[in-house]
Amino acid sequence: MVLATVVGTDGSTYRKTGAQMLLTADGQFAGLLSGGCLEGDLAEHAREVINSSQARVVRYDMRDARHDELWGLGLGCNGLIEILLQPLLPGEGYQPYAAVAQRLAARIPAAQLLVVASADPELMPGASLIWDAAGSTAHGIPKSRREALLGLAHAHVDAHVAGVHFAHESLELVVLSLRPPPRLVLLGGGPDVVPVLAIARQLGWDCAVHDHRPAYTQRLRREGYTQVYDRTSGDSLPADSLEGADAVVIKSHHLNTDLH
Repeated sequence: MVLATVVGTDGSTYRKTGAQMLLTADGQFAGLLSGGCLEGDLAEHAREVINSSQARVVRYDMRDARHDELWGLGLGCNGLIEILLQPLLPGEGYQPYAAVAQRLAARIPAAQLLVVASADPELMPGASLIWDAAGSTAHGIPKSRREALLGLAHAHVDAHVAGVHFAHESLELVVLSLRPPPRLVLLGGGPDVVPVLAIARQLGWDCAVHDHRPAYTQRLRREGYTQVYDRTSGDSLPADSLEGADAVVIKSHHLNTDLH
């Protein structure tokens, strides 16, 4: 596979720095970096990246409308977008993506430093440093360089945006904020919860449902929802039920249950 990361933009673009998508060798992809305009061309570049096992940056500059006519892509955005393509190979354990995915699956907020371009022979494009409160993991970065780069990354990380692009000496770098999917807690599992769960599932959100009516919780489990919990009406909700929630929707339509 190839991990595509937007590492720089200027003007009007569909996605901004930090947006990512996955591409496979046979042209399949998950996620979007444009409204479908660039993905076909990115798939061609992805095949070359897989064959060479080398990361590269692809640059689309549509700020001059004549380029759009020449390329024939018909883009609706007239901006510049730069995309880093990193090969994710089984022989390397799909790193650095595997380390990122492991943290996000555990709902551990983290950050990542990516080398976008380099005149330094020790740091090739695609080299990565991932860190969280418990420690750091490096891929393609010598041990002697990690502490300095980690300090540099800490100075530029911004939890309020997906990515920050900056230059340092002979390097172009981007720092990404790695946040787990939003966690939605639904207090109530009635029929009107089903479309909410369907939308959240399609978005990749993490959802939990609590309800005091076994008929509703059993139905949701039959439909494949695993984080469904039976509660007794009138009892207070355990404090850890809301731990890590980004949003809570109260919709049991039962006053005594809603009050607790």
